[in-house]
Amino acid sequence: MPRKTLETLVKETKWVYKHYENLQVQWHDPLNPLKSPAKTIKRPVMPNGKPATDKQWVDIASEIQKRLQAEANEAALKNETLIDNPNMTVSELALSWSEESVDSPAKNLRPKTRRGYHGNSDVVAKDPIFKTMPVRELQVKDVLEYYNRLGKRDGNAPSTIKNKHIVLKQVLNYGVMTNVLEKNVMGTGTESIVQPPRIPKRKRKVPIEPAALAQLRTEAENSVDKFGNWFEAYVWTLTYTGMYPSEILGLAWDYVYLDVLHPYIAVRRSQAYIPEQGGVIDEDEVKRSLREREIPLAQDYAHVLKKYRDYQKENAQYVWSDGHLDATKVFCGTFGQPIKNDRAGRYLRKIADKMNRPDINALNLRHAFACCLVRQGLLAPDVKQIMGHKNITTTLEIYADVLPDVSTQAAVLINDYMNGKTYDISTKVCEDVCEDNEEFIDKTANS
Repeated sequence: MPRKTLETLVKETKWVYKHYENLQVQWHDPLNPLKSPAKTIKRPVMPNGKPATDKQWVDIASEIQKRLQAEANEAALKNETLIDNPNMTVSELALSWSEESVDSPAKNLRPKTRRGYHGNSDVVAKDPIFKTMPVRELQVKDVLEYYNRLGKRDGNAPSTIKNKHIVLKQVLNYGVMTNVLEKNVMGTGTESIVQPPRIPKRKRKVPIEPAALAQLRTEAENSVDKFGNWFEAYVWTLTYTGMYPSEILGLAWDYVYLDVLHPYIAVRRSQAYIPEQGGVIDEDEVKRSLREREIPLAQDYAHVLKKYRDYQKENAQYVWSDGHLDATKVFCGTFGQPIKNDRAGRYLRKIADKMNRPDINALNLRHAFACCLVRQGLLAPDVKQIMGHKNITTTLEIYADVLPDVSTQAAVLINDYMNGKTYDISTKVCEDVCEDNEEFIDKTANS
């Protein structure tokens, strides 16, 4: 078959873009409404060995689409999960969504997220009005009245009502997918007809001062006999990395790089404790791919972590059972067992009560770490990367109050520049890096 010329390739590419929608094989599968399978059909080869013409190409794609749609509809009619009950109430639909959709392997939800969906759907199902109201008679005013009942009668916060709003909207979408409803009265996608109450802006947190952080680490060191060696390293990790507790407890030694020139931690996994399932310790990847990040380690913290690693290796030889000799978790109990999330939080609260500092908790320590980065002059994109924020807006909104006074600094810099004074802000950093490099080379040579 002769090679295509550039002119033919360009012409064919333009034609594909023009008829792209006709070449897309898309169909709605009632059994898996959350999935939208789609793929592009390549130009087929006809029985005579020649490539299909443009018209043959579109016709073949249309036939495949019709066939797959017919197969999906036939499978839905045979499946018992397809609901067709005109008298179904809102509560019944909410419970059906909780059982059929939330627990579906297709959603692949994290245990904590699944538990939250189940809890919110139960609250919606227990509403006395929704227990008797047919879902096909639900109107916008009924949804708004439900929000008023949640706020005025039960005294729920706007953020709590928003969670119920998200669940109720997904319940109604599920009703549309399963032919119970013709449309979602709350709207679909980004076009929401019903809006939840506006959530007021959070009050600015006052970051924990360095002296209190130093006292916290000292108290953790003094409590080693009571709480264990792991807790001291845990507190140091909270204050020096800004990681979430679930990320810290899910950390493995494979992702801690201490024996390199510039030590760092690679955040890849997290740990969840599920009391409803008998206290199962579930380890999974981080919640979002954006939270996969590398955190540089300060020299003092790297020294503490090395000391703790040596202790753990020595402890494993004499205390751990054979079943835990291959354990790779950083934070574990005396006998190699994983640390439960609530246990770490309970110990931290005891230390905070002893210090008479109710503001000391894991999230506030993370906030203090980020404020330290901002006040020391680290740029907002770098802070976003280290903290694992979804976007730069989150970083700027939360830490705008701790940013240095840019206007004053700009005025000073402009005045100095006009008078012939210039500065290189990276000079000091480069000097420190060079000293670290020389020290690391000397240690390597001596060893």
